[in-house]
Formats: sequence, C-alpha cells, structure tokens
Amino acid sequence: PPPRYRATVTSINFWDGVGPAVVATTTPVPPSGPVNFEAGCAVDRGLQQVTLEVAAVDGSGNPTGRATERLTLFKRNPTPTPPAPSTP
Repeated sequence: PPPRYRATVTSINFWDGVGPAVVATTTPVPPSGPVNFEAGCAVDRGLQQVTLEVAAVDGSGNPTGRATERLTLFKRNPTPTPPAPSTP
C-alpha cells in the first residue's frame, strides 16, 4: 500500500467441509445453505476466507482513525489436501 496506509490480514478461516464449497454472492443465502468456516485448519479442504484491513496511518505508522476499509476474500484451491485415512 502507499506510505500512509497499512494493510493487515486480520483473519484466515478455513472451510469446515460441511455444506457446499460454494460461496453465496447473493442475499439471502441460496437453498444449499451457508458455508461454514473455522479458525483452525487440521486439513486443507480447499476453501479459505481471508479478511484484509487497510487503515490510514500517520508518519509513525499509528492508525489515524480517518479511514479503514475491510475486505473479505475467498481463496479456493481446486485440488485440496485429501483427509488422512482413519485408523481402526
């Protein structure tokens, strides 16, 4: 970002594997139901929710409170890591 702004990744959440791996872009959520995300990631199921925040800062890098924008991105990996085989 430009010198008077600071970009920070504020959260990374991972699809929990329940429900469709399709993110709704309309409201209300389609009949297939919402996509659930969790903070931990034991297995990469191929869909991540990344939240990025960009804030205006002063010359010392401290937030000024003038402007803050938050953006949620969805990152999809079409070849996720398969789950580990279960042991008896």
